[in-house]
Amino acid sequence: MVSFSRILSAERFLFLKLLLAWFALNILQAAFTEIGNDEAYYWIYSQYLAWGYYDHPPMVGLVIYLGTLLFDGELGVRFFTALIQLPFLLIIFKLIDAEPTKKAIWLFFTVAFSVVMIQAYGFISAPDGPMLLFAALFLLAYKRFIERDSTGNILLLGLSMALMLYSKYHGVLFIGFVVLSNLRLLLNYKFYISGVFALALLSPHIAWQVNNGFPSISYHLFQRSSFFHLDYFLEFLANQLAVFNPLTLGALFYVLFKRKAHDLFERALVFIIVGFFVFFTLSNFKGYVNPHWTVALSIALVILVVREALVNEKLSRFTVKWIAPSLVLLMVARFFLIFDILPIKTEWHGHKQRMLSLKEVVNETPLVVFNQFQLPSKYMFYAQQPVHSLGGVRYRDTQFDIWQFDEQFRNDTVMVLSSSQNKHATRYSKNGYDFFLTKVSDFQPYKNIKVQVDTASIAFVAGETVQLPIRIFNTYGHNFNFSHSTMPVSFTVVFNNSYKVFKTTKATAELSTIVLAPNESTEGILSFSIPSNYSGEYKMWVCLKAPNFIETTATPYIQVNVK
Repeated sequence: MVSFSRILSAERFLFLKLLLAWFALNILQAAFTEIGNDEAYYWIYSQYLAWGYYDHPPMVGLVIYLGTLLFDGELGVRFFTALIQLPFLLIIFKLIDAEPTKKAIWLFFTVAFSVVMIQAYGFISAPDGPMLLFAALFLLAYKRFIERDSTGNILLLGLSMALMLYSKYHGVLFIGFVVLSNLRLLLNYKFYISGVFALALLSPHIAWQVNNGFPSISYHLFQRSSFFHLDYFLEFLANQLAVFNPLTLGALFYVLFKRKAHDLFERALVFIIVGFFVFFTLSNFKGYVNPHWTVALSIALVILVVREALVNEKLSRFTVKWIAPSLVLLMVARFFLIFDILPIKTEWHGHKQRMLSLKEVVNETPLVVFNQFQLPSKYMFYAQQPVHSLGGVRYRDTQFDIWQFDEQFRNDTVMVLSSSQNKHATRYSKNGYDFFLTKVSDFQPYKNIKVQVDTASIAFVAGETVQLPIRIFNTYGHNFNFSHSTMPVSFTVVFNNSYKVFKTTKATAELSTIVLAPNESTEGILSFSIPSNYSGEYKMWVCLKAPNFIETTATPYIQVNVK
């Protein structure tokens, strides 16, 4: 295996110049590109460091936090994302295991730079950036482990597995495909030692999941499940061409058919590539698959394509003649990310001015936004003002439900942002932007009021009225008033059929207590009529609603059969 010292001595100027040029480009891009939707959300992670978050493990929050200690604004969010790509590239070059000739160096940077997602995660802060670094470290540790299972390599293997899983849960797939490529690992007790070491390092995150009711597992494995849509499937396939670069992806397919795995390490690379493609292609049958979820295979892609290009003159010429010119298009795309001069708008264009305009309207009044985490995250980043995202029955929970910022607004006046004009909202225009806002005084949070129901003995018949015994729990640390002066809370029942069509039915509740003390519960009867056109299997939720606000779920979904 080629040492870093040889790289730095033999071709140090070329390699270092290209590496530093890559870093400088990413720093410029990081500083002058507006914050992305998810990046703003992850920036809030960094303001509230924890051992876990609703959507992801904690590494992305830590990476952003470290950058904000050095710089403000977008550069602070992205600085360490750009920095950690340097060891990522060094590790991949080391894993190519070739003499550090000029040809090898140019081929490496050309292929790596041509992969759109490798470029993107050099300046966009997301869990994928640190995951790529630690996945590369895991491959380095695995290569060393199968050559010599020493104590140091055992510990490095366990450490890299833990760091990868602290970055993104897709690391489980990465590890799994490597194990599938070499089942003899399961007969090596030293591999189990590395796994136990990884679990020990992961124990704080596991404890966080336990203490918070396993929100990440529930969301990723169950709540995201949907139905097969042909357009989603076709979009996924098309996006794979875009996120990897169709020319580079074509080179990869050529290598997969042309080249036989030379050893266990190359066999692992093939399993990673095929495994990720097959797994996420099949995942389309459960719902929408984000195109970047296959990003981890880009490591194996670069290693295999460069290895083959070094011994295959035909592929080497293809890389120079076709892949290298495509870098110009990628540079043009990066230029337009910074400069908002095209009619096509993305999440990186125009939102800063919009959020600052909204701040001028709202001033320092807390803001409440419905059914989205991106806009409130960007508002909090640019306006540096308090905001809460309230998710309803037609949306999912987010990290905002764990933070519970709305608790900080209790008894205060808040501004509620609507997506369009309604009879209670006032239209405000500022700097060419329109905002529909409703002022609500004496705000009372209500999403954490929980309802327990027993439907075992209840018959659900279309056209009839159901009387459902319920018990209501106040999980807040303060009194909750169902007849609140500005935010009285009413009940609804929402049905959802297999086609994801939501149907809302009004409900009335006879409660024995109107004002619940902290951690107090009360019993009642919930009455509602089932429309005559309802029939079949439904998911049902009991929901709460306040004027000018949305329905939030007070129960988990209940499976019912309407006859």
